[in-house]
Parts: sequence; structure tokens; C-alpha cells
Amino acid sequence: MNIRKELNRYFLAASIEELRASNIDTHNVSYNSMLYVNIIESKDKCTISYIAKNLNISKSAVTIKVNELEMLGLVKRVKSETDKRVNYLKVTDKVIEICKSYYKNTDKCIKEVNNNYTKTEIDSFCRILKEISESLVEGLDNG
Repeated sequence: MNIRKELNRYFLAASIEELRASNIDTHNVSYNSMLYVNIIESKDKCTISYIAKNLNISKSAVTIKVNELEMLGLVKRVKSETDKRVNYLKVTDKVIEICKSYYKNTDKCIKEVNNNYTKTEIDSFCRILKEISESLVEGLDNG
């Protein structure tokens, strides 16, 4: 099996799934907005600078998008306890509601995997996915 080919196939399928979900989403949250929400949700202590650096765009462009997400009630800024000049971005509970409809097919896929594979196989798969994700993010963080 060719790892690159299968990874590309997976990334394509995931991208198509997200685009489809954003086109039928009843919450008027765009694909681009969900990308930001996903980044904020997955990055502990996420900042505007982190997003700007990793998306290779200006901080002002990220600030505009974050302000929009705040107005939609999807994101909030939380002051750092150690450095009051720093604001971390956090998703709100409203995101959970949106994600229920946004990821229906993903949830269905997860259910099928849980039914068709052993816990040991799933744990191995998750460990491999985590290594791939960390390697990709490390490349972004250090790039």
C-alpha cells in the first residue's frame, strides 16, 4: 500500500466532506469560518499570531475573521493568566451544536470503524494518525 496515495485520498475525502457539510449547514457558517474554528479548537492556547503564521496571512486578516467569529458567538478571547497582553482564542458551546450537523458523516464513519475493528487496531490507527498530525503541525510550527 502506498502511504502518500492513501493519505492524499483521505485528505481529499475529508476536504470534500467538509465542503459538502458547509454547503448544507443551516447555521450560515462558511467553510472558511469552520477552518478557523477547527484551528482554534485543536490548538491549546491558540492566538491570532499562531493562526496568521500557520496560514501565512497577516495578523490583521486573522483579526477581522476572529472578530466575525466572535460576533457569530463561535469564538471568545480569554486573557492569559500569566501575561495580560496575550489573548487566547477559545471556541464557545455554540460550536458543539453546529458540529453535530456539520460532522454527521464523520460520526457515521467513526461508528463503522468502531464496529469493524478491535480496540487494539483502533488504538494503533489513532497513534499513527497522531504521529502524522504532529509531524505535519511541527512542519508548520517550524516552517
